[in-house]
Amino acid sequence: MSLQVIVVHVALAFCFSVGSANDAFLSKAVAAASGGDSYCDAHWEDLNQCSGDYSTCNFNFRAKGSPGGGCCQNAANTNPDCEQYQPGGGSPSAIKMYQWNPHYECFDGSTSPDCASGALQQITTDLTSDDVDFANIIELEKNDDFTVSGFQRVRYTCDTSAASDQISFFYNSARWKQETEVTQGCAPSTTRAYQVFSFSYIEDPSFKVVVAGAHFDHADPGQIPTVSTTAVADAIAKQAQDSNADKFIFLGDTNVYTNPTTDIQTALLAGSPSLSSDVCVSTPLDAHTCCYNQGGDSSFPDPFDRIFANFGSSMKSTIHDDPTPSWATFAKFHRAIGGVLTV
Repeated sequence: MSLQVIVVHVALAFCFSVGSANDAFLSKAVAAASGGDSYCDAHWEDLNQCSGDYSTCNFNFRAKGSPGGGCCQNAANTNPDCEQYQPGGGSPSAIKMYQWNPHYECFDGSTSPDCASGALQQITTDLTSDDVDFANIIELEKNDDFTVSGFQRVRYTCDTSAASDQISFFYNSARWKQETEVTQGCAPSTTRAYQVFSFSYIEDPSFKVVVAGAHFDHADPGQIPTVSTTAVADAIAKQAQDSNADKFIFLGDTNVYTNPTTDIQTALLAGSPSLSSDVCVSTPLDAHTCCYNQGGDSSFPDPFDRIFANFGSSMKSTIHDDPTPSWATFAKFHRAIGGVLTV
């Protein structure tokens, strides 16, 4: 497996330079590791996970040993497994992100027999060793049970047809709490999936961000795929309205050839008054991730995979999979890209 980092860019201020619903909630296993049955968040309360003598989820407390969240309490706040909690870390100074489309051929047996295992190991290693906050993985197929310790995975498949798209989003559950029900869909039809979330930072719940993970349709050079951007923009507007977030992050395979990322962000935020497009901080256009093609000079001509935000001061980007792993030398393979947003 290739994990070399070969490209580091800083993009200043402007982008032109630079499952099931239950999957969204913390698992019993994560709760046990974070304070047992006393650990809770807003979704746990909705699901009646706080019960008996301690039936309310109180965010002024946390389960002893837990990094944050809330704790099941009674009216007198006397649960002995809880401790008073005042977030002390403030808002994040940096947000670490990871975008990858290894492509479905890696998992369907039509390429190297080592491709699936190599890709799963790479996801696990990159997310944990790079201490990632958010990751968007496209076409992670035939691996619905795959998880990464410390992360919640939320996945969506358009339908059961052979051509149906699949997308998975991983978030660091020690740092981020899902504020709303995820908005999921496909555009066009069943071939390009997306998911849009609202998160709050556990150490500063007032820090809220709408995060979109998406796989866009193809468009001609010089254009953006409006069938995809329109659908995802509607989902972003819904999330922004429901969560009152004023920040936005995108991770995705855009299939956009040459357009500056400002064009994409402007289209995505057009219907969201609370999400400004005045600032756009992005991985750069010379961060080429698609595709392996026939190898050699034909490989990786296009900046399809992009990460960007409408806030922050800079984005440091890292290209993974160079040289291309031996198990990934097939035409549609993408390199992974990481981005560290300085807030």
